[in-house]
Amino acid sequence: MAKTKNDLAWEKLFNKYKILREIERKGFYIITSRQINEYREARLATKFDHKSNLPKLFRENGLSILPITRGSYIISSFEAYKEFDETNPEVIKIPFPQANSMKRLINLCELLYNDEMTKEEITTTYDFDPRQTNYYTDAGRYLGLIDKRREDGEIKFFLTEKGKKLFKMNLKVRQLKFIELILEHKAFNKTLKEYFRTGQMPNKSTIVRFMKESNLYNIRSDSTFLEGLRPFQVG
Repeated sequence: MAKTKNDLAWEKLFNKYKILREIERKGFYIITSRQINEYREARLATKFDHKSNLPKLFRENGLSILPITRGSYIISSFEAYKEFDETNPEVIKIPFPQANSMKRLINLCELLYNDEMTKEEITTTYDFDPRQTNYYTDAGRYLGLIDKRREDGEIKFFLTEKGKKLFKMNLKVRQLKFIELILEHKAFNKTLKEYFRTGQMPNKSTIVRFMKESNLYNIRSDSTFLEGLRPFQVG
């Protein structure tokens, strides 16, 4: 069978950006419309009505592509899964995030980019109760963007070097990097893979199973797992 225009375009893209290698390494690859447009109009290169219309490289490697922001897409595999190092103490000692607004988490990071803040200052700024402050600071620590220290009897939060580097990026690159940081964690990664496999959002019981399989730190009851389904809603 002759190769289609999409086949040819994606072959060039996969070769140029080492997409298969990156998927093997991280479990996914984020590509922008600008990159795709180098070889074929993104609107046409990403329009697949049926699995049979997928470009050859996608079919052969069990890959699919999904828009994630305006002008960017994520490519991931149905079968391949990157196991993350769950023995890393920087991961297992931070509770699974229960913050329910990504916008608010990003805003908190923006404030910390300008200056460190005490726990009390964060609580007052957002009219939180102390538990909510823990949810958002823990979410930032989970992603490696926020850290804390005790100084003069107060807990102070600040951006890590990774966080500072992130907020020096332009908005579009920063948004994509946020997505990468989230998908580096097993529970989120497996949930997205299941979405790719089935074409629909996994139900709560499936997501809870993924969370349990991920050996999340400091979650001991099913009610806490269900509470943990709230993270990273937009709003």
